[in-house]
Amino acid sequence: MTINAGVWIDHHKAVILLITDEGEDMRQIVSNDNQTAPAARKVESYLDKYYDEVIACLQNADSIWILENSRKNKKYKREK
Repeated sequence: MTINAGVWIDHHKAVILLITDEGEDMRQIVSNDNQTAPAARKVESYLDKYYDEVIACLQNADSIWILENSRKNKKYKREK
């Protein structure tokens, strides 16, 4: 069975669409980086867990389409 995946991701949220012969499965993963953290190391720990969860959703995909955040892209172009 072929698994195609599309992912929109930033450091706050990931939206993952898995498409197979049997249908579609959409998942949303939210990081906990917005919680009050006394140290940057704790935020890094939240992000590590978040990215590990995203990777686990994509590990069996035969192809992955990564979509960008166009708002950030426009901001980047203006700052250049």
